Amino acid sequence: MMVSCHHCGKAAAPAVCARCKVARYCGPDCQRAAWTAGHKHSCSAAGAAGGDSFNGSHTKSEDCDWPVRCPQELLKGSLPRLDRLDCSRAQELLCEGQAFVAPAEGMLGKRLLKWDFPFLQQHLPADQQYGVMLDEGSGKIVMSHSARNGHRQIPATELDASGNSDGDLNTSDQTRMTFDSFLIEAERYKSSGKVKLPYFGMHLLWRLKEGENGYLGQMDEEMADDLWSIKFDLIREWQEMNVLPLVQRFYLFAGLGGTLYHCHYDLQPNLHVQLTGRKRFVLFPPSDWRHLYPFPVHHDLDRRSMVDLDSPDSERFPNWKHAVGHLVELEPGDALYIPPFWWHHVQSVTPQTTSMAMWFFEHFPLSSEVSYGIGPLADDILLMRDLEEYIGKQLPVPGEEDPSKPRPVKAQKVADFVHWLLPRLGAQASSTESEPLLDMSTHPEKVEAMLLERMAERILSENLSRAVNEQRC
Repeated sequence: MMVSCHHCGKAAAPAVCARCKVARYCGPDCQRAAWTAGHKHSCSAAGAAGGDSFNGSHTKSEDCDWPVRCPQELLKGSLPRLDRLDCSRAQELLCEGQAFVAPAEGMLGKRLLKWDFPFLQQHLPADQQYGVMLDEGSGKIVMSHSARNGHRQIPATELDASGNSDGDLNTSDQTRMTFDSFLIEAERYKSSGKVKLPYFGMHLLWRLKEGENGYLGQMDEEMADDLWSIKFDLIREWQEMNVLPLVQRFYLFAGLGGTLYHCHYDLQPNLHVQLTGRKRFVLFPPSDWRHLYPFPVHHDLDRRSMVDLDSPDSERFPNWKHAVGHLVELEPGDALYIPPFWWHHVQSVTPQTTSMAMWFFEHFPLSSEVSYGIGPLADDILLMRDLEEYIGKQLPVPGEEDPSKPRPVKAQKVADFVHWLLPRLGAQASSTESEPLLDMSTHPEKVEAMLLERMAERILSENLSRAVNEQRC
C-alpha cells in the first residue's frame, strides 16, 4: 500500500516526521508547511520520548530503539573494530587519521561506566548550572558557534540575507541550568513533546593552552576520583611517542533517546567514549565534503552540513547520494576515534545515554604547527578552508573580527568573490541569479593575483575548480 503525503496528498512520500514517525511527506517543503500549519501540536512525542523515567521505574525497555535518521543508500562503509585500544594497530590508525572502534577499558577502566542519570543527579552540585542545548522541534541539535559561545542566537534566515543557502536548518539554542532542572525539562518534553528537547553537556577537564595544567569541572569528590582513575600515563606515553597530541578537554554529554546531533566535523581529534546507553554514529570521510555541502568557513554554522539527512533535497543538493556513510553503534565501554575533518551524524538510541568526548589539540606535541591525524582524504577540504580564510583576510569587515560571533557580511563577501573567481578559472559559475557580485571597490583583481600566487598550480587544477563549484552551486 502506497502512503501519501500528509500535507498535499501526493502519492510518493519518502520523508517521515522525525518525532512521531507516522506522518509522511513528499518533500521538505510540505514537511515544513505541515509543521507550521498544525502538525507540531498534534504530533505524538511517543517516538522521541521513549517512555522511560528517571526514578528507576521503566515503562519501556532499555532495548528501545529509534530508526536510523539517514538515508539507507548512504550506509555503504564499515569501520575497523579492534580488540584493544592500547595496541600497536590502534597507534597506527591514530597516526594515519583513520576512524576506528575499540574497547576503552585499557585507557579508562570501568569506573566511569556507572555515570548514568541517577548517578549524575546525586554527584553533581545541586546549585551548579551547566550548558544545555535545546532543539527546535525536530529532535535535532544544530549548534551555531555564536549560541555555543553564549551570544544571542540569530535565526539562520538572517545569517545570509544576501542569498547564501542556509539549508533550511533550524538552529538550536543554548542555556544554562542545573542537572535537576535538566531532568525536569526532559520529563516535560517526554510527557508533552511541546517543549524543546534538552541535551546536557559539561566540561569535566580542560585547558585553554597547551602549557596550562588545566581545570577541573564542577563535580563532587567521588566523580573527580573516577576521572583521575583514567590511565593518564598511557595517554602521556602516546603523547611522548607522537601518537596523540596533548589532551585539550574532556566533555560529558547526557541526552534522551532519539536525540540527533546534526552532521558536522571537528578540527580536533576526538576519542568518543560511550558510558551508559547506546549511540549510533554515521561517519563520512573528509573527502565527502563536496557531497555534504558544508557552510562557508565564516558562516555561523561553519563545519556543519547544509543537507538535512532526514529528508535530503536533491534539487538543491544533488550530490548527497554519492556520500559514503560508515554506520557504527557504540555500547557502554566502546571508544570511537573520530579523526579531524571526519563528518559524524550522531543519534541516541536508548532512553538515556551518557558519553564522554576526549578532544586533543590539533598539532603533534613534538612537531610545532604540524597538524595531527590528517590523511590525504582531507586534502581538498583543507585547501578549501585555507582558500576561504585567505580571501576573508583580504576582505575585512568592521565589527566581524571575532570568529565566535556571527560574521554574515564576511561570509557573503567571500562567497561572492568565489563566484566571481570561478569563471576566470574555467569553472562554471553558480546558476543562482539573485546573488550579487562582489563590490568592485574591494579590488577583486588584486585579491585574485595574491590568491593565485599563494595557491600556485593547486588552485588551477581541474579537480579543485570542480570541487569549489560543487560546493557553491
